[in-house]
Amino acid sequence: MSQKKPDSPIHLSLAVSVMTDFRQGKPFSIKAAMSRARGEAGSLKELLLGAFRQLYLLERIVQSSCQRPLEKLEPLVYALLVVSAYRAYFLNVPDYTVVDQANQMCRRPGQKSLINGVLRNLTRYRKNPEHFLPKSADTIANASVRYSIPRWILEEPLSTSSPPEKVIARLNAPQQAFIRRSLQLFRAADIQTDIKGGGSVVSPGGFISVLCLDVKESHQVLDMGCAPGTKLLMLAEISPATLTGADASETRLQRIPDEAKRLGVPLPKLLCCDGRHPPFAPSSFDRIYLDAPCTATGTFSKHPEGKFLRTPQGLNHLVSTQQLLLEASLGLLKPGGILCYATCSIFKRENDSIVEATLQKSSHKFKVDFTLPFDWAEHIPELKARNRIQESLERTQQGYFINPAIHGLDGFYFARIKRSKEPVAT
Repeated sequence: MSQKKPDSPIHLSLAVSVMTDFRQGKPFSIKAAMSRARGEAGSLKELLLGAFRQLYLLERIVQSSCQRPLEKLEPLVYALLVVSAYRAYFLNVPDYTVVDQANQMCRRPGQKSLINGVLRNLTRYRKNPEHFLPKSADTIANASVRYSIPRWILEEPLSTSSPPEKVIARLNAPQQAFIRRSLQLFRAADIQTDIKGGGSVVSPGGFISVLCLDVKESHQVLDMGCAPGTKLLMLAEISPATLTGADASETRLQRIPDEAKRLGVPLPKLLCCDGRHPPFAPSSFDRIYLDAPCTATGTFSKHPEGKFLRTPQGLNHLVSTQQLLLEASLGLLKPGGILCYATCSIFKRENDSIVEATLQKSSHKFKVDFTLPFDWAEHIPELKARNRIQESLERTQQGYFINPAIHGLDGFYFARIKRSKEPVAT
Protein backbone atom coordinates (compact mmCIF):
# COMPACT_ATOMS: atom_id res chain seq x y z
CA MET A 1 0.00 0.00 0.00
CA SER A 2 1.43 3.36 -1.00
CA GLN A 3 1.01 6.65 0.78
CA LYS A 4 2.13 10.11 -0.22
CA LYS A 5 2.99 11.33 3.30
CA PRO A 6 2.62 8.39 5.69
CA ASP A 7 4.31 10.25 8.54
CA SER A 8 2.19 13.41 8.42
CA PRO A 9 1.10 14.44 11.96
CA ILE A 10 -2.21 15.76 10.66
CA HIS A 11 -3.04 12.26 9.38
CA LEU A 12 -2.55 10.85 12.85
CA SER A 13 -4.57 13.57 14.56
CA LEU A 14 -7.57 13.30 12.23
CA ALA A 15 -7.48 9.52 12.08
CA VAL A 16 -7.29 9.20 15.86
CA SER A 17 -10.21 11.63 16.22
CA VAL A 18 -12.37 9.47 13.93
CA MET A 19 -11.30 6.24 15.63
CA THR A 20 -11.96 7.72 19.08
CA ASP A 21 -15.51 8.69 18.10
CA PHE A 22 -16.01 5.21 16.66
CA ARG A 23 -14.78 3.60 19.87
CA GLN A 24 -17.17 5.75 21.92
CA GLY A 25 -20.11 4.90 19.69
CA LYS A 26 -20.44 8.50 18.53
CA PRO A 27 -21.35 9.54 14.97
CA PHE A 28 -18.27 10.04 12.82
CA SER A 29 -17.55 10.97 9.23
CA ILE A 30 -14.47 9.96 7.26
CA LYS A 31 -15.56 12.36 4.52
CA ALA A 32 -15.65 15.27 7.00
CA ALA A 33 -12.19 14.36 8.27
CA MET A 34 -10.88 14.31 4.71
CA SER A 35 -12.19 17.85 4.14
CA ARG A 36 -9.89 19.01 6.97
CA ALA A 37 -6.79 17.24 5.65
CA ARG A 38 -5.21 20.32 4.01
CA GLY A 39 -4.68 18.87 0.56
CA GLU A 40 -3.77 15.40 1.79
CA ALA A 41 -7.28 13.92 1.81
CA GLY A 42 -6.31 10.93 -0.31
CA SER A 43 -3.54 9.90 2.07
CA LEU A 44 -5.78 10.30 5.13
CA LYS A 45 -8.47 8.23 3.43
CA GLU A 46 -5.94 5.51 2.74
CA LEU A 47 -4.92 5.49 6.42
CA LEU A 48 -8.45 5.41 7.81
CA LEU A 49 -9.90 2.87 5.39
CA GLY A 50 -6.86 0.68 5.88
CA ALA A 51 -7.21 0.78 9.65
CA PHE A 52 -10.86 -0.24 9.46
CA ARG A 53 -10.05 -3.00 6.98
CA GLN A 54 -7.55 -4.48 9.44
CA LEU A 55 -9.18 -3.49 12.73
CA TYR A 56 -9.52 -6.91 14.39
CA LEU A 57 -5.98 -7.86 13.38
CA LEU A 58 -4.65 -4.52 14.67
CA GLU A 59 -6.37 -5.15 17.98
CA ARG A 60 -4.59 -8.49 18.30
CA ILE A 61 -1.25 -6.88 17.44
CA VAL A 62 -1.76 -4.20 20.08
CA GLN A 63 -3.05 -6.68 22.67
CA SER A 64 0.10 -8.80 22.29
CA SER A 65 2.14 -5.89 23.67
CA CYS A 66 -0.40 -4.48 26.13
CA GLN A 67 -0.96 -5.97 29.58
CA ARG A 68 -4.36 -4.29 29.96
CA PRO A 69 -7.40 -5.68 28.11
CA LEU A 70 -8.23 -3.33 25.23
CA GLU A 71 -11.79 -2.86 26.48
CA LYS A 72 -10.31 -1.27 29.64
CA LEU A 73 -8.39 1.39 27.71
CA GLU A 74 -9.60 4.96 27.33
CA PRO A 75 -11.05 5.57 23.83
CA LEU A 76 -8.24 7.99 22.92
CA VAL A 77 -5.56 5.52 24.01
CA TYR A 78 -7.25 2.69 22.10
CA ALA A 79 -7.45 4.86 18.98
CA LEU A 80 -3.82 5.97 19.21
CA LEU A 81 -2.56 2.42 19.60
CA VAL A 82 -4.67 0.95 16.79
CA VAL A 83 -3.90 3.70 14.28
CA SER A 84 -0.21 3.69 15.23
CA ALA A 85 -0.03 -0.09 14.81
CA TYR A 86 -1.44 0.27 11.30
CA ARG A 87 1.10 2.96 10.42
CA ALA A 88 3.97 0.80 11.70
CA TYR A 89 2.88 -2.57 10.29
CA PHE A 90 1.14 -1.62 7.04
CA LEU A 91 2.42 1.81 5.99
CA ASN A 92 6.08 1.35 6.93
CA VAL A 93 6.25 4.61 8.85
CA PRO A 94 9.59 4.65 10.74
CA ASP A 95 9.25 3.23 14.25
CA TYR A 96 10.66 6.30 15.95
CA THR A 97 8.14 8.49 14.10
CA VAL A 98 5.24 6.25 15.10
CA VAL A 99 6.21 6.33 18.78
CA ASP A 100 7.15 10.03 18.92
CA GLN A 101 4.00 11.33 17.19
CA ALA A 102 1.73 9.13 19.32
CA ASN A 103 3.41 10.43 22.46
CA GLN A 104 2.84 14.01 21.35
CA MET A 105 -0.89 13.39 21.22
CA CYS A 106 -1.09 12.10 24.81
CA ARG A 107 -2.96 14.35 27.22
CA ARG A 108 -1.64 12.99 30.52
CA PRO A 109 1.64 11.44 31.70
CA GLY A 110 -0.09 8.11 32.42
CA GLN A 111 -1.29 7.89 28.85
CA LYS A 112 2.17 8.66 27.51
CA SER A 113 3.80 5.98 29.64
CA LEU A 114 1.35 3.29 28.50
CA ILE A 115 1.44 4.22 24.83
CA ASN A 116 5.21 4.56 24.79
CA GLY A 117 5.66 1.10 26.30
CA VAL A 118 3.16 -0.66 24.05
CA LEU A 119 4.40 0.92 20.81
CA ARG A 120 8.06 0.32 21.62
CA ASN A 121 7.29 -3.34 22.27
CA LEU A 122 5.26 -3.94 19.14
CA THR A 123 7.84 -2.18 16.95
CA ARG A 124 10.93 -3.64 18.63
CA TYR A 125 9.64 -7.23 18.60
CA ARG A 126 7.91 -6.95 15.25
CA LYS A 127 6.41 -10.07 13.70
CA ASN A 128 4.71 -10.69 10.38
CA PRO A 129 0.98 -9.79 10.67
CA GLU A 130 0.16 -13.41 9.80
CA HIS A 131 1.62 -14.39 13.17
CA PHE A 132 -1.28 -12.72 14.98
CA LEU A 133 -4.05 -14.51 13.08
CA PRO A 134 -5.90 -17.26 14.98
CA LYS A 135 -5.31 -20.82 13.85
CA SER A 136 -8.21 -22.60 15.49
CA ALA A 137 -10.54 -25.26 14.13
CA ASP A 138 -13.26 -22.61 13.99
CA THR A 139 -12.84 -21.40 10.41
CA ILE A 140 -15.45 -18.67 10.83
CA ALA A 141 -13.57 -17.24 13.82
CA ASN A 142 -10.37 -17.30 11.77
CA ALA A 143 -12.01 -15.50 8.85
CA SER A 144 -13.58 -12.97 11.19
CA VAL A 145 -10.14 -11.81 12.33
CA ARG A 146 -8.39 -12.16 8.97
CA TYR A 147 -10.94 -9.91 7.25
CA SER A 148 -11.95 -7.87 10.33
CA ILE A 149 -15.60 -8.74 9.91
CA PRO A 150 -18.16 -9.42 12.65
CA ARG A 151 -18.97 -13.11 12.86
CA TRP A 152 -22.71 -12.66 12.30
CA ILE A 153 -22.07 -11.23 8.81
CA LEU A 154 -20.10 -14.35 7.83
CA GLU A 155 -22.95 -16.55 9.11
CA GLU A 156 -25.74 -14.71 7.28
CA PRO A 157 -26.85 -16.48 4.03
CA LEU A 158 -25.61 -14.67 0.92
CA SER A 159 -27.06 -14.12 -2.54
CA THR A 160 -24.39 -16.34 -4.07
CA SER A 161 -23.08 -19.87 -3.61
CA SER A 162 -19.51 -18.56 -3.38
CA PRO A 163 -17.94 -19.19 0.06
CA PRO A 164 -18.53 -16.22 2.40
CA GLU A 165 -14.79 -15.96 3.04
CA LYS A 166 -14.12 -15.34 -0.67
CA VAL A 167 -16.83 -12.70 -0.93
CA ILE A 168 -15.68 -10.88 2.20
CA ALA A 169 -12.02 -11.11 1.21
CA ARG A 170 -12.70 -9.18 -2.00
CA LEU A 171 -14.89 -6.67 -0.17
CA ASN A 172 -12.10 -6.08 2.34
CA ALA A 173 -9.76 -4.70 -0.32
CA PRO A 174 -9.76 -1.53 -2.47
CA GLN A 175 -11.61 -1.92 -5.74
CA GLN A 176 -11.81 -0.33 -9.17
CA ALA A 177 -14.13 2.68 -9.38
CA PHE A 178 -16.42 3.22 -12.35
CA ILE A 179 -17.63 6.40 -14.00
CA ARG A 180 -20.82 7.01 -15.96
CA ARG A 181 -20.79 9.45 -18.83
CA SER A 182 -24.32 9.83 -20.19
CA LEU A 183 -25.47 6.23 -20.74
CA GLN A 184 -22.01 4.66 -20.95
CA LEU A 185 -19.87 3.14 -18.21
CA PHE A 186 -16.07 3.31 -17.98
CA ARG A 187 -13.40 2.35 -15.48
CA ALA A 188 -12.32 5.48 -13.63
CA ALA A 189 -8.82 6.75 -14.39
CA ASP A 190 -8.77 9.49 -11.77
CA ILE A 191 -12.07 10.03 -9.98
CA GLN A 192 -11.71 13.76 -9.34
CA THR A 193 -10.62 14.42 -12.92
CA ASP A 194 -13.44 12.25 -14.26
CA ILE A 195 -16.02 14.07 -12.14
CA LYS A 196 -14.72 17.47 -13.27
CA GLY A 197 -15.08 16.20 -16.82
CA GLY A 198 -18.81 15.60 -16.34
CA GLY A 199 -18.70 12.03 -15.10
CA SER A 200 -20.65 10.49 -12.26
CA VAL A 201 -19.48 7.69 -9.97
CA VAL A 202 -21.74 4.63 -10.12
CA SER A 203 -21.37 0.94 -9.37
CA PRO A 204 -21.59 -1.50 -12.31
CA GLY A 205 -24.62 -3.14 -10.71
CA GLY A 206 -26.41 0.15 -10.28
CA PHE A 207 -25.67 1.10 -13.88
CA ILE A 208 -26.99 -2.07 -15.51
CA SER A 209 -30.01 -2.26 -13.19
CA VAL A 210 -31.18 1.13 -14.51
CA LEU A 211 -30.75 -0.10 -18.08
CA CYS A 212 -32.89 -3.12 -17.21
CA LEU A 213 -35.89 -0.85 -16.71
CA ASP A 214 -35.92 -0.33 -20.48
CA VAL A 215 -37.24 3.22 -20.12
CA LYS A 216 -38.75 4.89 -23.20
CA GLU A 217 -39.42 8.56 -23.85
CA SER A 218 -43.17 7.95 -23.58
CA HIS A 219 -42.96 6.47 -20.08
CA GLN A 220 -43.97 7.91 -16.74
CA VAL A 221 -41.17 6.93 -14.38
CA LEU A 222 -40.71 6.88 -10.60
CA ASP A 223 -37.45 6.47 -8.70
CA MET A 224 -38.42 5.53 -5.15
CA GLY A 225 -35.58 6.04 -2.67
CA CYS A 226 -33.83 8.26 -5.20
CA ALA A 227 -31.42 10.30 -3.05
CA PRO A 228 -28.62 11.24 -3.55
CA GLY A 229 -29.66 10.97 -7.21
CA THR A 230 -27.14 8.62 -8.83
CA LYS A 231 -29.70 6.47 -10.66
CA LEU A 232 -32.34 9.20 -10.88
CA LEU A 233 -30.10 11.45 -12.95
CA MET A 234 -29.11 8.52 -15.15
CA LEU A 235 -32.83 8.03 -15.83
CA ALA A 236 -33.03 11.77 -16.61
CA GLU A 237 -30.54 11.21 -19.45
CA ILE A 238 -33.23 9.14 -21.21
CA SER A 239 -35.76 12.01 -20.98
CA PRO A 240 -38.94 10.04 -20.20
CA ALA A 241 -42.29 11.81 -20.46
CA THR A 242 -42.30 12.35 -16.70
CA LEU A 243 -39.69 11.51 -14.07
CA THR A 244 -40.33 11.75 -10.34
CA GLY A 245 -37.77 11.16 -7.62
CA ALA A 246 -39.10 10.35 -4.15
CA ASP A 247 -37.16 9.90 -0.94
CA ALA A 248 -37.80 9.98 2.80
CA SER A 249 -34.86 12.34 3.44
CA GLU A 250 -35.37 16.01 2.69
CA THR A 251 -31.69 16.69 3.37
CA ARG A 252 -30.51 14.14 0.83
CA LEU A 253 -33.01 15.39 -1.76
CA GLN A 254 -31.56 18.89 -1.47
CA ARG A 255 -28.27 17.71 -2.99
CA ILE A 256 -29.86 16.61 -6.26
CA PRO A 257 -30.48 19.99 -8.00
CA ASP A 258 -26.79 20.94 -7.93
CA GLU A 259 -25.80 17.52 -9.27
CA ALA A 260 -28.38 17.77 -12.07
CA LYS A 261 -26.99 21.18 -13.01
CA ARG A 262 -23.42 19.84 -13.00
CA LEU A 263 -24.38 16.97 -15.29
CA GLY A 264 -26.50 19.19 -17.54
CA VAL A 265 -29.68 17.11 -17.26
CA PRO A 266 -33.25 18.30 -16.58
CA LEU A 267 -34.15 18.34 -12.89
CA PRO A 268 -36.80 15.71 -12.21
CA LYS A 269 -39.74 16.41 -9.94
CA LEU A 270 -38.60 15.76 -6.36
CA LEU A 271 -40.87 14.71 -3.53
CA CYS A 272 -40.16 13.92 0.13
CA CYS A 273 -42.40 11.10 1.28
CA ASP A 274 -42.56 7.76 3.08
CA GLY A 275 -42.34 5.13 0.37
CA ARG A 276 -44.34 2.70 2.49
CA HIS A 277 -47.30 5.05 2.07
CA PRO A 278 -46.65 6.78 -1.28
CA PRO A 279 -48.86 9.75 -2.23
CA PHE A 280 -49.54 8.49 -5.76
CA ALA A 281 -52.62 6.96 -7.32
CA PRO A 282 -52.52 3.22 -8.01
CA SER A 283 -51.22 2.19 -11.44
CA SER A 284 -49.59 5.59 -12.06
CA PHE A 285 -46.22 4.62 -13.54
CA ASP A 286 -44.88 2.65 -16.51
CA ARG A 287 -41.51 2.14 -14.85
CA ILE A 288 -40.43 2.18 -11.20
CA TYR A 289 -36.91 1.95 -9.83
CA LEU A 290 -36.99 0.98 -6.15
CA ASP A 291 -33.61 1.72 -4.59
CA ALA A 292 -34.38 0.06 -1.26
CA PRO A 293 -32.60 1.06 1.96
CA CYS A 294 -30.29 -1.79 2.91
CA THR A 295 -27.25 -2.84 4.94
CA ALA A 296 -24.96 -1.72 2.08
CA THR A 297 -22.82 -4.80 2.74
CA GLY A 298 -21.86 -4.83 -0.95
CA THR A 299 -19.98 -1.53 -0.50
CA PHE A 300 -17.57 -2.55 2.28
CA SER A 301 -14.64 -2.12 -0.10
CA LYS A 302 -15.40 1.62 -0.21
CA HIS A 303 -16.79 1.90 3.31
CA PRO A 304 -15.05 -0.69 5.52
CA GLU A 305 -16.23 1.13 8.64
CA GLY A 306 -19.71 -0.07 7.71
CA LYS A 307 -18.78 -3.58 8.84
CA PHE A 308 -18.91 -2.40 12.44
CA LEU A 309 -22.03 -0.22 12.14
CA ARG A 310 -24.42 -2.98 11.06
CA THR A 311 -26.25 -5.25 13.50
CA PRO A 312 -28.56 -8.28 13.21
CA GLN A 313 -31.31 -6.15 14.74
CA GLY A 314 -30.77 -3.48 12.11
CA LEU A 315 -30.98 -6.10 9.39
CA ASN A 316 -34.31 -7.34 10.75
CA HIS A 317 -35.70 -3.80 10.68
CA LEU A 318 -34.49 -3.24 7.11
CA VAL A 319 -36.02 -6.50 5.88
CA SER A 320 -39.42 -5.43 7.24
CA THR A 321 -39.09 -2.00 5.61
CA GLN A 322 -37.97 -3.45 2.27
CA GLN A 323 -40.99 -5.72 1.99
CA LEU A 324 -43.38 -2.87 2.78
CA LEU A 325 -41.67 -0.65 0.21
CA LEU A 326 -41.83 -3.30 -2.50
CA GLU A 327 -45.50 -4.07 -1.82
CA ALA A 328 -46.41 -0.36 -1.93
CA SER A 329 -44.35 0.30 -5.07
CA LEU A 330 -45.85 -2.61 -6.99
CA GLY A 331 -49.27 -1.09 -6.40
CA LEU A 332 -48.14 2.00 -8.34
CA LEU A 333 -47.19 0.03 -11.46
CA LYS A 334 -49.37 0.16 -14.55
CA PRO A 335 -50.47 -3.08 -16.27
CA GLY A 336 -47.57 -4.18 -18.46
CA GLY A 337 -45.19 -1.99 -16.46
CA ILE A 338 -41.78 -2.94 -15.05
CA LEU A 339 -40.30 -2.40 -11.59
CA CYS A 340 -36.64 -2.87 -10.70
CA TYR A 341 -36.02 -3.75 -7.06
CA ALA A 342 -32.39 -3.01 -6.19
CA THR A 343 -30.07 -3.16 -3.18
CA CYS A 344 -26.32 -2.94 -2.61
CA SER A 345 -26.54 -5.83 -0.14
CA ILE A 346 -24.95 -9.26 -0.34
CA PHE A 347 -27.55 -10.82 1.97
CA LYS A 348 -30.18 -13.16 0.53
CA ARG A 349 -32.73 -11.96 3.11
CA GLU A 350 -32.63 -8.47 1.58
CA ASN A 351 -32.69 -9.72 -1.98
CA ASP A 352 -34.32 -12.87 -3.34
CA SER A 353 -36.21 -13.50 -0.11
CA ILE A 354 -37.90 -10.09 -0.26
CA VAL A 355 -38.94 -10.53 -3.88
CA GLU A 356 -40.17 -14.09 -3.39
CA ALA A 357 -42.21 -13.26 -0.28
CA THR A 358 -43.80 -10.23 -1.92
CA LEU A 359 -44.71 -11.94 -5.18
CA GLN A 360 -46.34 -14.81 -3.30
CA LYS A 361 -48.95 -12.30 -2.14
CA SER A 362 -49.58 -10.81 -5.58
CA SER A 363 -52.21 -13.24 -6.93
CA HIS A 364 -50.06 -13.97 -9.99
CA LYS A 365 -50.35 -10.32 -11.11
CA PHE A 366 -46.56 -9.90 -11.06
CA LYS A 367 -43.71 -12.11 -12.17
CA VAL A 368 -39.94 -11.93 -12.39
CA ASP A 369 -38.58 -11.21 -15.86
CA PHE A 370 -34.93 -12.12 -16.42
CA THR A 371 -34.57 -10.17 -19.68
CA LEU A 372 -31.49 -7.93 -19.95
CA PRO A 373 -32.85 -5.51 -22.56
CA PHE A 374 -29.73 -3.59 -23.54
CA ASP A 375 -26.67 -3.82 -25.75
CA TRP A 376 -23.65 -4.53 -23.55
CA ALA A 377 -21.09 -3.20 -26.02
CA GLU A 378 -23.02 0.01 -26.63
CA HIS A 379 -23.29 0.91 -22.96
CA ILE A 380 -19.96 -0.54 -21.70
CA PRO A 381 -17.54 0.10 -24.59
CA GLU A 382 -14.34 -1.10 -22.84
CA LEU A 383 -13.94 -4.82 -23.46
CA LYS A 384 -12.07 -5.52 -20.21
CA ALA A 385 -14.63 -3.71 -18.07
CA ARG A 386 -17.50 -5.37 -19.92
CA ASN A 387 -16.03 -8.84 -19.47
CA ARG A 388 -15.43 -8.34 -15.76
CA ILE A 389 -19.01 -7.21 -15.19
CA GLN A 390 -20.52 -9.99 -17.28
CA GLU A 391 -18.39 -12.61 -15.53
CA SER A 392 -19.42 -11.23 -12.13
CA LEU A 393 -23.16 -11.18 -12.92
CA GLU A 394 -24.92 -14.24 -11.53
CA ARG A 395 -28.54 -15.19 -12.04
CA THR A 396 -30.36 -15.96 -8.79
CA GLN A 397 -33.80 -17.47 -8.24
CA GLN A 398 -35.49 -14.07 -8.45
CA GLY A 399 -33.00 -11.72 -10.09
CA TYR A 400 -29.33 -10.98 -10.64
CA PHE A 401 -26.37 -10.49 -8.31
CA ILE A 402 -22.98 -8.90 -8.93
CA ASN A 403 -20.69 -11.30 -7.05
CA PRO A 404 -17.67 -9.53 -5.49
CA ALA A 405 -15.78 -12.83 -5.24
CA ILE A 406 -15.25 -12.95 -9.02
CA HIS A 407 -13.50 -9.65 -9.77
CA GLY A 408 -13.85 -7.58 -6.61
CA LEU A 409 -16.76 -5.44 -7.86
CA ASP A 410 -19.27 -3.96 -5.42
CA GLY A 411 -21.93 -6.45 -4.41
CA PHE A 412 -25.26 -5.48 -5.98
CA TYR A 413 -28.63 -7.16 -6.44
CA PHE A 414 -31.56 -6.34 -8.69
CA ALA A 415 -34.78 -8.04 -9.74
CA ARG A 416 -36.83 -7.07 -12.78
CA ILE A 417 -40.52 -7.50 -11.96
CA LYS A 418 -43.21 -7.18 -14.62
CA ARG A 419 -46.90 -6.63 -14.09
CA SER A 420 -49.16 -8.62 -16.36
CA LYS A 421 -51.35 -6.75 -18.83
CA GLU A 422 -55.00 -6.57 -17.95
CA PRO A 423 -57.25 -8.81 -20.09
CA VAL A 424 -59.15 -6.88 -22.72
CA ALA A 425 -62.86 -6.70 -21.88
CA THR A 426 -65.15 -8.33 -24.48
